[in-house]
Amino acid sequence: MLLVLILLDGFFASFVDACHRASPIVQIQATLSEKALELLALPDNDVPKLLLDIEN
Repeated sequence: MLLVLILLDGFFASFVDACHRASPIVQIQATLSEKALELLALPDNDVPKLLLDIEN
């Protein structure tokens, strides 16, 4: 039981560390998405819109 807790604690610490490292990437992606939406200049009316992002 103790071994499992130690392994889970190590996994959680690694997960948290990975999230912290990914934070700048997530912020950059959000900023790029906002800029892309601005460039599309979609009309600001009450009609719902969908944007499909196809990655290569």
